[in-house]
Parts: sequence; C-alpha cells; structure tokens
Amino acid sequence: MPVINNPYVNPVDLNNTAPKVHGSQHKKGGSDPLTPADIGAAAENHTHNVSGLAVAWQDVTSKPNTFPATLHAATHGQGGGDLLALDASQITSGTVPLARLPHGCLERLVIVQDDTARFALTTAEIQEGDTVKVVATSTMYFVVDETKLNSPDGYVAYTAGAASAVDWSAITGKPTTFKPETHSHDDVTVLKFCGVPLVVKTDLTALSVAAYSSPQTSGMVSASGTFFTLFTVDAFSTSNVVVRVPYRITSAGTVSLSGGGISVSNNHSSASEGTLTLTIPVGVKIGSIVLKMTRDSSVNSSSGYYYYSHPALTIPRFRLSFAELF
Repeated sequence: MPVINNPYVNPVDLNNTAPKVHGSQHKKGGSDPLTPADIGAAAENHTHNVSGLAVAWQDVTSKPNTFPATLHAATHGQGGGDLLALDASQITSGTVPLARLPHGCLERLVIVQDDTARFALTTAEIQEGDTVKVVATSTMYFVVDETKLNSPDGYVAYTAGAASAVDWSAITGKPTTFKPETHSHDDVTVLKFCGVPLVVKTDLTALSVAAYSSPQTSGMVSASGTFFTLFTVDAFSTSNVVVRVPYRITSAGTVSLSGGGISVSNNHSSASEGTLTLTIPVGVKIGSIVLKMTRDSSVNSSSGYYYYSHPALTIPRFRLSFAELF
C-alpha cells in the first residue's frame, strides 16, 4: 500500500491501516446490498429438482394416513383396458345365472305333443343328453345324436328296468281272481308245504380210512368178475370224496371202481397197470367202495395175480334219517 503525502497534512501509511467494519452496508436493506448472484447463490425464491434423489421414508414429513385409490373399476371389466383374468376356483359364493352357462352343461326335459313336434325340434331347443317326452304316446326319449333330431336315429326310447320292490297298490290292471292251472300234489310235497320235517340231518365224526395194499395174489380173477370191497361209509360226505386205486393185472380184462352210485372203469387188452379215480360229490350217500376185476373170457390161463391199493382217507360225514311226521 503506498504512502500518501499531502503537503497540508501529516503523511498516512495505508499499509498498516485496517478497513472500517461495513458489512451491514451489503445486507438486504443496506446502502450497498449484495445480490445472491454476486456470491454465486440461488435466488431467494427457487425450487429444487429431487428426481434421482433417495429420501428415507422416515424423513418425509406430514405423510397422509390413507391413500384412497381413484375409482377405476371400469378398466377391469369387460372391454376395459385392464381386464381381470378370473379362475373359476376363485368363485366361492353367489349364483351364476343359467344364461351364462353353456347349453352343454344343462340336461333338460322337453315336452312335445307328438312325434311330428319331436322331429321338428332344433339344437336351439334340445341337445345331446336331453330328454324329450311325447304326450301322445307317453314315451320318453333320450337324445343321442343332435345332428339327427328330425329322425328316429337321433333318439333312444327309455325302457323300464326290473324293480326290486313294487307296492301292490302301484300295480295296475290286476286280475280280480287267480285261478290255478290243473295240477296235483304228492304227499311229500303237501307235508313240506305244511312245514312238517321229513328228514333229519345228524353230523357224524369224520371217518378215517386206513391205507391198504393187497398182497400179490396168485390165481386168475373170474370171467364173471371178482369183487373186492375196499371200505364202506353208510353216510353222506360234507365234501367231495376222491378215491384213487392203483392196480396191476396179469391178463386182458376190465377193472372198475364204484361207490355212491357212480362207477369208473378201464379196459385192457393185455397185462397192465393203471389207476382208477372215483369222485363222489357232496350230499351223495357213499355206501360201499367196491373194486371189480373181470378177466377176458378168451383168456384160458388158470394162473396169474392181481394187486391193488389205496391211500388213507379222512371223510367228513353226516347221516340223514326220516323223522316222525306227527
């Protein structure tokens, strides 16, 4: 700072002189106010663009408690710009009008006066699965082909099934009398009808038949037949009785096995071995089980042998006896 020399005053050194305090002159309302632009500041009235700023929710003041949406249901309805896709499972209440259901969901009964009216029906009135009743014939038809409604091929007539029970009053056209046909009854039938017991069944202890093997025996069986009674059961079996008898013969002949009125046999043209199987059904009286061997009459030899056997059997049995009638 230079030194000012004035010949009329003492010289003043400005280098060591502090400026006078005058900040108030630059304030708003001062004699020399500064503008915000003078110091690079924003104007007093200004706005801030907050786009891109991240502001914490808790730092936002005076927040509203509710945010009511603007009415916009029309945008979600039919023809709206934001149509809702609703799954049928989401419908939990209310009733869907029949007009909103496809015809295929409904099975209807349509009544017409006669077949002419039936064959005039169209798919606008009936469909496959519907029923048509014709008043004139009291017949009901099931629609099976809606492309042939104008012909019998489009329908199948209902048929009545067998009822498990029908009340007597519901039967129409009953006869007033029930005349039996000419017939007769034997005494047993009459007694049974009257509830008289004719036969009494008595369960017996099961019969055990031991296994048996005949000795090898010399001597030819006779041409008229030689009989061997294997065992006798004077009762009825509660199960099938199966008797198997292996045998051996030394000449041509026939071997048969009988019992319970049933017989089985084998014919042989030479010395042979075999097995006969006799089955007596349930409820057939067993009686004697008999093996018969018959020599062919053309065989003249007087020597030979036979042999037979059967396994052990257990026969569950019962006896039937006549009871007193009165």
